[in-house]
Amino acid sequence: MATGDVNESLTVSTSVVSLASVPTDATYAFVQVEGAKVRWRYDGTSPTSTVGNFFNVGGAYDVTGASKLANIKFIRDSTAGGDATLRIAYA
Repeated sequence: MATGDVNESLTVSTSVVSLASVPTDATYAFVQVEGAKVRWRYDGTSPTSTVGNFFNVGGAYDVTGASKLANIKFIRDSTAGGDATLRIAYA
C-alpha cells in the first residue's frame, strides 16, 4: 500500500487503541480530532484517561516519524462524555 492512499477513521473510547492502517513506508500522519478530547503517548507506555498528552476536539495535529507512528496510543479523556473519532491521513 503506497503512502497517501490511506485515510483512516479510528474510534477512541475507554480502551487504549493504536493506529491500525499505517502504511509500511509512512513517516507522517495528519490527525484530526472529532467528538471528544483524547490522551496519547508514544513512549512505549499506554496513556490512561487521566495521564498523557492531549489532542483537543477540533484540533489538527502532526505525528512525525515511523517509530512514533508505530508506538502512539490513544484513549478517551476522563472528562469526555462520548467517544472520539480520529481522522488520519498518512504520508
